[in-house]
Amino acid sequence: MSVLAPLRTSWRHANRQGDLSAAMLALAPAVLLFAVFNIYPLIFSGFLSVMEWDGFSPDRA
Repeated sequence: MSVLAPLRTSWRHANRQGDLSAAMLALAPAVLLFAVFNIYPLIFSGFLSVMEWDGFSPDRA
């Protein structure tokens, strides 16, 4: 009967979690800017499109 050596995980697989968090950290500013300048105006314009206010007349209380 032979004994098998334990499998070693390579440093690439062992550091995968660190790579993922570094990638998330690097992408966070781009995602934030995209959301602020694209997603928010899209949602806000959809909100304004269903309002009765024309945007120019004074607000009715």
